[in-house]
Amino acid sequence: MNFSIHQASHIGNRKYNQDRAAYAYSNDALLLVLADGMGGHLHGEVAAGMTIDTFVESFGQQAQSPLADPQLFLTIPCAVPTSAFWRFRMTRSLAKALRARPAGVLIQDGKMFSAMPATRVFMCCVTARC
Repeated sequence: MNFSIHQASHIGNRKYNQDRAAYAYSNDALLLVLADGMGGHLHGEVAAGMTIDTFVESFGQQAQSPLADPQLFLTIPCAVPTSAFWRFRMTRSLAKALRARPAGVLIQDGKMFSAMPATRVFMCCVTARC
């Protein structure tokens, strides 16, 4: 699979960027993931980073061969960071929960699968030769 990755982020009027983006790939699949750190919440950048890490680690563990169910793969990491958010919050005695909205795309066998529970629309423009 041939691909190139380009990314950009606009922080708006915030002091720092709370959004994160990453990609991971194997011989058979390409994972693209975004996490919106939800700027109105404390430590949004931490939540976004934890979300990205969860997707990339999951991909690394499961993508040694073609994923049996790419759509299912994308839904699981969307739910997992909640426990990490809770632990981070409790160890720092934070009053509010961490929040991040993930959006994931997986390309395998010439097909694109997505998990975008976010309320925002993310545009993914893909040209792949598989």
